[in-house]
Amino acid sequence: MSDGNHVVGRTEFDAEFAEFVGGLGEGRSMAGIGGDDNLFDAGVIDSFSVIKLIALIESLVGRSIDLEQVTIETFATTNMIYRTFVSPGSVSSAVSGTDRR
Repeated sequence: MSDGNHVVGRTEFDAEFAEFVGGLGEGRSMAGIGGDDNLFDAGVIDSFSVIKLIALIESLVGRSIDLEQVTIETFATTNMIYRTFVSPGSVSSAVSGTDRR
């Protein structure tokens, strides 16, 4: 996954994300949480766990996330996270350590 071009399918992403959430402890789970549900409002993640989430995403896609290109809202839903960072054609797949313009 370190080639900077790794494409993670949605099923793999959802499984990895659910495992990540379970590992946060405090009874956190993705049970009953849909792709457009706000993860912060549901208590699934918080601002502290976003740092760990960034590390997970970077591991999955094999490249760094340019934090200047995102806001905390970018991490609000699994659909937003996947579209922004993971899916083919996402901002982070188009930009691998370079300016995107």
